[in-house]
Amino acid sequence: MDEGQFRRGLAGGTGVLAIAGYFWFGVSFALTTYKWGWLTWALSTTAQVAITLSILWAAVRLRRRSRFAPGDVRQADERQRAATRRIVRAFSWIVLAQTILVASAVWWCIRAGAHDMVWPSIGLIVSAHFAPLGRIFHVRVYYATAFAGIVISLSAFTGLTDVHHLAFGFAMAAVMWLSGWYIIRNASRITARAVSETWAVRLIHDAARSGGSA
Repeated sequence: MDEGQFRRGLAGGTGVLAIAGYFWFGVSFALTTYKWGWLTWALSTTAQVAITLSILWAAVRLRRRSRFAPGDVRQADERQRAATRRIVRAFSWIVLAQTILVASAVWWCIRAGAHDMVWPSIGLIVSAHFAPLGRIFHVRVYYATAFAGIVISLSAFTGLTDVHHLAFGFAMAAVMWLSGWYIIRNASRITARAVSETWAVRLIHDAARSGGSA
């Protein structure tokens, strides 16, 4: 995978982190601060939107700097196309597994009457899925995102009062937003390290070529 394609993917991941932060902030502050008056709700919502938009805008700029378009994959060599296919396939499986697990967890929590466990369960599954993404995309900060989110979610299983719910959502939003900003601020270093690493598809391609030459 070349730098342009990697940067574009990095920008996409940052955008997802921005939206994830918006979601977690919304399910905590938007629901809780509304009970404290419209002014508190308006201020928290303004901060929520401002932070999300700033990260999204930075992600858009990163994508533009990549100078890579989806159609460029067709012009790449076989190794690059194989890498892209492998990444898309692995990413699709991870998203599918996450979706099934989240749906199953929510169903079980509602059926068991454990409504306070719904959000921590979602947080645990969503956080955990960043670990395999870190391996697939060679973005090490995803491991930290997964670890922090898992710890926060596990601690929330002790029970969610209004105060705990507020802290849980804020902590999850902070993890997502800080991860996004870290990627934006360190995009060049992350890209340089990732593209210099040995990707699994390279090993497969080189082995196949060596076999054909023997």
